[in-house]
Amino acid sequence: MRNEEGMEAYNKAYENFREFFGNKSSCRTPDVEDRIAKAIANGSSKKKCLKKAKELGFHLMDWHSNAEFILALSLFPERFTDAEIRQGVIWFLVHAGYHILEAARLIMVPLRSHFRDKIKARKNDRGRKGNAFDK
Repeated sequence: MRNEEGMEAYNKAYENFREFFGNKSSCRTPDVEDRIAKAIANGSSKKKCLKKAKELGFHLMDWHSNAEFILALSLFPERFTDAEIRQGVIWFLVHAGYHILEAARLIMVPLRSHFRDKIKARKNDRGRKGNAFDK
């Protein structure tokens, strides 16, 4: 059942994009991947740099249907059922999350949880122990 709900949510997102953007809603992924790679490589001819730039382009573009879902959901939440939202969000986090982390790793961005650090600081300020949901 969950797979069907997720697929329905992504199909609705795609239809929302077609409604507003027509054929422009169909992403030419390889073209955009190449454009990203070219911009990131910034004229370098080193094979290692070019390979990393192409990988980065892939990781930024492979989840465009996930981004389409999140954007359609933010613009038209009333068009989605609770079950579709739940499964669509899970699909987004499982698929896009890994691509974003890998893209960040490729350009050597230190991967820390900004939000976890803030929660820890708030707990320390209050001098309390407990989980993040304590008030």
